[in-house]
Amino acid sequence: MKTRSILAVWMFMIAVVACEKLSEPLRNTSQDYPGAPTHLVAQVGDRSVHLSWNAPSGEIKLYYLFRQDSIQTGLRLIDSCTTTFYVEKGLINGQRYIYHVAACNTAGFTGEISDGVSARPGLYSIIINNGALYTNSSTITLRLIAPSGTRYVKIAADSSFTHATWQLYSDTISWSLSPGDGKRSVFAVFLDQEGNQTGSPVVDEIYLDAKAAIYSLVIPNAVAAYRTGDIVSFQMRTDEPYGNAVVAFGSVLGSIRLYDDATHGDKSANDGIYSQDYQIPPCEDVFNISITGSFTDAAGNISDEYISAQTLTIENPPLPVQLFEPERIGGKDKAFHLTWTVNKDADFSLYKLFRSDVEKVDSTSLMVAISSIQTSNYCVDSLLAYNHKYYYRVYVYDQRGLISGSNIVSGQTPADAAPQRAQLQVPLNVTTTSILLSWNQNTESDFAHYRLFRSTQASVSSSDIQVTLISTRATTQFQDSGLLPNTNYWYVLYTTDLAGNMSISNIISATTLPEEKPDAVLLAVPAASALKTLRLSWSVSQSSAFASYRVFRSTNASVDNSATPIVIINNAATTTHDDTGLGSDMTYYYRIYVYDWMGRSTGSNTVYGTTLP
Repeated sequence: MKTRSILAVWMFMIAVVACEKLSEPLRNTSQDYPGAPTHLVAQVGDRSVHLSWNAPSGEIKLYYLFRQDSIQTGLRLIDSCTTTFYVEKGLINGQRYIYHVAACNTAGFTGEISDGVSARPGLYSIIINNGALYTNSSTITLRLIAPSGTRYVKIAADSSFTHATWQLYSDTISWSLSPGDGKRSVFAVFLDQEGNQTGSPVVDEIYLDAKAAIYSLVIPNAVAAYRTGDIVSFQMRTDEPYGNAVVAFGSVLGSIRLYDDATHGDKSANDGIYSQDYQIPPCEDVFNISITGSFTDAAGNISDEYISAQTLTIENPPLPVQLFEPERIGGKDKAFHLTWTVNKDADFSLYKLFRSDVEKVDSTSLMVAISSIQTSNYCVDSLLAYNHKYYYRVYVYDQRGLISGSNIVSGQTPADAAPQRAQLQVPLNVTTTSILLSWNQNTESDFAHYRLFRSTQASVSSSDIQVTLISTRATTQFQDSGLLPNTNYWYVLYTTDLAGNMSISNIISATTLPEEKPDAVLLAVPAASALKTLRLSWSVSQSSAFASYRVFRSTNASVDNSATPIVIINNAATTTHDDTGLGSDMTYYYRIYVYDWMGRSTGSNTVYGTTLP
């Protein structure tokens, strides 16, 4: 009774969507109808079911897929396909689905549905050692993730599962990796409570690493002796990333960590070469101390100690001096007087005073003074900027070239007044499209730039169009071009200093010269250069305010610019155009108009031409 009910539902669906010859009840003995597909198998995955089956005899045009589930108990047509496999996605994990397949032959007849197969999609996964990237043991722990009721699992070291056998499912399984360092993969497939196998195997990877080693430890570009503050580069090659590399120098300097993450002087991340650009701190003199390296890799393996063939020598710098706060000099707003304590070392060589705009001041900053007299412990720093903070530091050099830096001090210069106000002159060389502006030169040392603004209104300001920005103080002219003829323009010039102070010039105005309509061009008789095509050519427009050529066409002798142009050409040097897509053996009339920037136009002569038959 249940089979007949399902068959009746199926016959109704097929009558709606299937082959056009399905008009009589199915008869299994009729040679017109194909047999039912056999060996319908389901493989399950995350929110998906993969179906496959064997085709019945005869020429099959397509297959119909039917499904019923616990929510919709009736059999429902879900899709059709031309292959003997089908994947349905977007399902609900854990829900039971039952699938059937029917075949439709090339004659348009649909046969009986197959036996049903049951499937429950679900989420399957495998995790090695709780997600660790490395292991130094060939024995690992697999954590399997599968839906409740999963019966069996098959585990292998490759996706072919050669020699692998089914075993009872457990969420935790111990597994042995093949010996030897390198990446290892573990694959798994499952049999669920319906007896269906999962589709593509799940896989996880881990790197087996049972040994750590140091292959070299060097100081690239080493020098005979280093000084306090120098940078010394250490480089250890292990061929293993993600480990912990340390270099030890004994009791004087202790030890430092090396990096393999493209920081601290490391050139390339995760290449197994650990480095650091190490700045030598103040310390006692040391000569030819040993450099010892140790390394622990990501899997926890510890290498043997490695002693570099190179040694390290460090010489102490001279004693530093104390630098006092800068003092203002009366009558000089942009100068500081600086003093410091006297160095008393017997091997004194030089004082060097350095200045910076930021708090970090070292011997690579701007040097503002140098003195070889040990008792000459003062300096005047002048020609500074207004309203600016400066930082200073004194370095002492000894006769061996070793240095030491003082403390860092700072001083603030007073604010600057507004720059000199520029005077715009009466405009010269006014044409129809340009105006030459000029002004007096600013003479202040903290000059930054001129900014020229333009408007068609007398109330011109910095909110209007900025015509130009000039950073050269000696440049006192600018030609404003591309203007409209017979138009009044107003200008104002802003002068800005390095402190950001501004002054505003007087406002001047000028009117460009008027210009008449553009001269007409001469349009030549069109030439029938190709089938359904007429070639147009004309003389070049000489208008200084040229904007475009606009070509107009008509099938009668009355041609003007009231219609839509067939082409708009914005380049005055372009004087030809091929009018294509015309009728055969037909006469067309043409006229070209020259437009200027103000929208004025002048039409050419009217010409006509006939296309080829």
